[in-house]
Amino acid sequence: MDTKQFAESRGLCRRTFLKGTGAAVAAVVLAACSQATPKTPAEPQPTAEAATVQPITEPTAPPVAATTEVVEIEFWNPMSSPANKEIMPKVFDDFMAEYPHIKVEYELSGGPPGGGDFIEVLLSRVAGGNPPDAAMLWSPAKQFAVKGALYPLDDFMANAKYGGKDKWLPWVLSSCMWKGAVYALPTSAANGAMFMNTALFENKGQSTKREEFPKTWDELKDLAATFNEWEGDVLKVTGYVPWATGWTRPVWSQLNGGRWFDGAANKYVLDSEQNREWLNYMVGWLDEQFKGDVEKVNQSATFEGIWNGTAYYQGIEAMCDDGSWALTNDVPEEFHFEVARYPVGPSGSKSVTPWYPNWEVVLKGAKHPQEAFLFQEYFCTIGWLRWYEEGCPEMPAWTDADVSNRTNKKLISLVGEERAKEVESFFLTYLREAGMEMWTSPIESYAADVIGSAIDEVLHKTKKPAEALANAQQLCQTKLDEVLAS
Repeated sequence: MDTKQFAESRGLCRRTFLKGTGAAVAAVVLAACSQATPKTPAEPQPTAEAATVQPITEPTAPPVAATTEVVEIEFWNPMSSPANKEIMPKVFDDFMAEYPHIKVEYELSGGPPGGGDFIEVLLSRVAGGNPPDAAMLWSPAKQFAVKGALYPLDDFMANAKYGGKDKWLPWVLSSCMWKGAVYALPTSAANGAMFMNTALFENKGQSTKREEFPKTWDELKDLAATFNEWEGDVLKVTGYVPWATGWTRPVWSQLNGGRWFDGAANKYVLDSEQNREWLNYMVGWLDEQFKGDVEKVNQSATFEGIWNGTAYYQGIEAMCDDGSWALTNDVPEEFHFEVARYPVGPSGSKSVTPWYPNWEVVLKGAKHPQEAFLFQEYFCTIGWLRWYEEGCPEMPAWTDADVSNRTNKKLISLVGEERAKEVESFFLTYLREAGMEMWTSPIESYAADVIGSAIDEVLHKTKKPAEALANAQQLCQTKLDEVLAS
């Protein structure tokens, strides 16, 4: 989102989601929403508190009849930044002006009322039959839907004022669906890109023109090598560390013509030639530019995205990849940047962009499901336009969104209106032309841990890519089969 609190509270969900932080969410979901199943060797065990939550069952579709009586709905939101606390109440007031028969009681502390872990308390309330009516999720909604924690929204969407099924980017809406039904709405699809530190580029005499940025991995690797400076075993300056940003790791598979999960077939496809080639390429990069030792890289600096404390922020990394929120999130005072599309791998055919949404859901057991849907629909459409302009430039997933006159105010203050409009246009065009399939697995968090561990094993050279991917494939598919059979 847009402040240091993003780095503190949301970082575990965005920046490191694919580097081992999904286990806690997976354990809580499985403990709260399913009966016990046999454990795979790598599966994390739920906490004692999580294990006491009772299973819930698959919900039926909610009624669709409206009411004119004033009803009060409860909404939980895991965001807690100052901007969130300032702007979201305005969005809620706008909604209540349009729907005066609905009053929204909201939680903006970043946790549940009274404290505790957001997901654990939320699912405990669902299991106990006393959930909030609606909530925002940072963890993929499909893994909650598969265990019956959410209401299906199809009947509501059939008569929706703004958010019918045909009003969303299809590859984003697919992350909200299970067995053909919709269980969430995406507020955004904040997509990724390559960021260039233009000051470092100019010091090296390298072009900062977007159209001249590398189009292939080989070109990117060669460019990155021109920036590397070592002082003994300490990497003082680098061009780029291609495996560092956790949430964007799936893009490298698809840039090389592969993928992690086949949503249409509902199966993992990790152990492919394209994925083996991708990880072998990363090992080659490690050997050529980083002395063959990933720990020397890890101990030199934090090479992940743009936020206070990272190498890019400190001006010692020439390139990184991150999402559109990085344009305004805790940026350096002198933010020298240009953005470009991801380069394509040896077996790839086109550039694609990863994206990260917020998922808005109506919880099973909601007292007022229709009113909760009206709120979530508004929040993800008209309401998100205000957040886009006043909060953070996270690209809308709503296809009717017109942001041509809603340039983000903070970005304007940083780079001027003309430049801000141009950069936002780049991200939105990239998303709509080349958004990739993501977040479609019912065990997304568990798989993120397993795949992250496999990548780390390859980079630490304890396993070859083929062995690591085969093991990850077996673990993920076994877990998926267990969940589908439960």
